[in-house]
Amino acid sequence: MFYRHRSPALSYSFNLEEYKEEDEIGLQSKLPQASLPDTIQNRLKELLSLLEKNITNLVQDVEPIRRTFLAIKDQLQPNLLEALAQVANIEDYAPKVKKARRNLMDHDTLLAKKDSNKQEAKALVDLIDDLKKSSVKIVLELEKLKARHSELEQELLKVNTAIERHEFDLTKLQM
Repeated sequence: MFYRHRSPALSYSFNLEEYKEEDEIGLQSKLPQASLPDTIQNRLKELLSLLEKNITNLVQDVEPIRRTFLAIKDQLQPNLLEALAQVANIEDYAPKVKKARRNLMDHDTLLAKKDSNKQEAKALVDLIDDLKKSSVKIVLELEKLKARHSELEQELLKVNTAIERHEFDLTKLQM
């Protein structure tokens, strides 16, 4: 499945022009050409502008749509009446719209969490890599320190030997 994130306004708006364009050819071939009065056409354009709103707003404020529909319903052809009757009762879709919005928000939350997890994982991988590199550096430094320690022990041995020799010489002189 392919999901593409869209804003609710784009995902759920009802565009009557698209519906008209898709079915216009089929309807013209089946029905005789009947022109609607200008008042009805104007009301349909008004209805169209109302239907282009965000779906959330449509299901919450259906009264302007319903008023416009009721004003023209007796003058509509049966097929148009059937399509617009569903639009006039769009508030019936409110639970589905709420669920879809909740799903979109959940999806957005999951995407954000996924991105956060990816960033955290990358930070941990970087830390592990740094620790691995640090371990190598520490081992090299430790080897240098051990070599220096060995050198200093040899020098200390020479100094201690020199001190003992001078103390021995000093004791000999005092006797």
